[in-house]
Amino acid sequence: MPLGNPEPKYFGGISSNLIFNDFTLNVNMQYFIGRDVINLASAQNFQAYTNPLSSNAMLAINKYNYWKPLVQGDLSQGTAGAMYPNPFDFRRSGSLGSFRSNQTLFMENGSYWKLGDVTLLYNIPRTLIAKYGMSSCRLSLSAYNLLVLTKYSGINPEQVSALGRDLSNGYPNAKQFSFGVNIQF
Repeated sequence: MPLGNPEPKYFGGISSNLIFNDFTLNVNMQYFIGRDVINLASAQNFQAYTNPLSSNAMLAINKYNYWKPLVQGDLSQGTAGAMYPNPFDFRRSGSLGSFRSNQTLFMENGSYWKLGDVTLLYNIPRTLIAKYGMSSCRLSLSAYNLLVLTKYSGINPEQVSALGRDLSNGYPNAKQFSFGVNIQF
């Protein structure tokens, strides 16, 4: 029985172009709703915890809600409502492959809403630029990848393979800003 679906149930975008006097504001947004994503970075982190002698076993673990015994040495009672099993169970992790990335343990809701790009344009009035021999002068300020709203705990719910695996390798999409001048004589 298949579990999860990397294809969103709903997706789309909104593009807005507002003009007021000499100003123009362009805004582009997109959304993906109802997509499942395997958080590959979390799976790899937990795999590192199961081998205490590996070079990457010293990753911070306090951000994860994993099972811990309430009393040291007593495994009969532990953290209620833990999301992940105990990553320090070294005896069984090698034979069971407890933290494989191809299991539902790391499947999360990959829905998101993104403010993709915003551009503000200003046309300087001709009365101000004519004395310099210009017929038009436009200033622009653009910003890309401004905001992503999601419940996904990984870095980036956008970069996902056809199988639903997070392909961001721990790097979010970079925010970019640019300024431009367009002058015509």
